[in-house]
Amino acid sequence: KQGEEKVVFVFDFTGFGWDNLDVKTAAEILKQAQDYNPERLKKAILFNAPTLFWTLWKMITPLMDSRTQKKFKFCYNIEDLKKHFPASGVPESMGGEAPESSWVPIEDV
Repeated sequence: KQGEEKVVFVFDFTGFGWDNLDVKTAAEILKQAQDYNPERLKKAILFNAPTLFWTLWKMITPLMDSRTQKKFKFCYNIEDLKKHFPASGVPESMGGEAPESSWVPIEDV
């Protein structure tokens, strides 16, 4: 329906390490999703989240309301991703069939 579009964010944590651990940025993303546009977020896919990510996750989940928390889905392989997208909609770098050029990096949004 016009004006009621939903958005799905896919966060690829491949290569995520201590240098990427930024609680302030994560909290701001959550604030945007939860406080300013809560009904626009359909889901957020967290792909290949390493053990290190759980440190950040434990810090930010208390900041989230339960409705927003339920929108976050953890995926570790193409089979997990196919529960949310057809393989033709998953980038090749994540094991799917879609060319990388069909996805828009967040920096370009």
